[in-house]
This record gives sequence, structure tokens and C-alpha cells, in this order.
Amino acid sequence: LIHSENDVATALYREGLKKYILEDYTGAIKDFDTAYRINPEDTKIRKMYINTLIKLGNIEYENNNLNPGHRLYHQQSTHLQRKNASRQTY
Repeated sequence: LIHSENDVATALYREGLKKYILEDYTGAIKDFDTAYRINPEDTKIRKMYINTLIKLGNIEYENNNLNPGHRLYHQQSTHLQRKNASRQTY
């Protein structure tokens, strides 16, 4: 059975949502990251990916784990910059 890339991205997104609900934010980020790499144009994937990075970054920051928190904020910032760059027209 061959699945389209969009089907794979959607399945990974759904797995990420399950993990997010179970508060497995690290696992959710991995699924959202893979889904995003497959289909970067899907706004729901991008939104949940960025929100989960922020959520885990906040948790790490609140627990005084500043290095992981900083890394997560940097990662989400990079995705926002890519998103904004893709919207610019020349």
C-alpha cells in the first residue's frame, strides 16, 4: 500500500496531536517536525509545531532549564522566520 506524502504528513500530525494531549511534548515535536518537513505548506501542522515548541520552551524555562528552553525558542523562531520569508513576494 503506497501512501501519498500528504497522507503520511497527516498521519504524523495526528500522532503528534495524541502525544500533545498526553503531554508528551518532546514526542509531539518529533512528529510535527517530520510532518512539517514533508508538507511545510500545511498551516495546521506548522501551527501545532510552533505552539508545541513554545509550550515545551515555557516548561523548560519555568523549570530553570534555560539551555533547552532557549534552544526550543530559537527553533520556533526559525520556523516563524521561514514562514514570513515564504510570504514575501518579489
